[in-house]
Amino acid sequence: MEIQYHPAAEMWLAEFASDEELIDVFGEIMALITALERYGRSLEGEETSPIVSSRFDMHELRRTPPSETLPYADSPPVIRVLYAFCQRQTADPVAVILLGGDKADLGEDWYLSNVPVSERRLEEFVRRNNELKPLGRRST
Repeated sequence: MEIQYHPAAEMWLAEFASDEELIDVFGEIMALITALERYGRSLEGEETSPIVSSRFDMHELRRTPPSETLPYADSPPVIRVLYAFCQRQTADPVAVILLGGDKADLGEDWYLSNVPVSERRLEEFVRRNNELKPLGRRST
């Protein structure tokens, strides 16, 4: 699956890549993104989960708890990377990485502010990339 990045998400990832203390966490985040690239919409399990509060087909990549991709990710930071699926008229779906952060201090409240920010970023991203259309939330 093709992966694209909102500019703010790219900057967030660049901060991890440039911090020597967080370089291992950066590698784990990139391993999750690589799993998304490899498995696309069929990625499931501890690595990802749907964001049911979003009106879009939005999901999160999860650094903790440990998973098949990240068996040693069992301590802070508790990273979540929000992404959404978009469709092109003539090609396969695209995953857009929208936002990432550590939810350790806020717990579930982390989503209250970050899901709306991610939705706005997705709307902005598709306005600038008009060949993409965000997919709506899938029914369960």
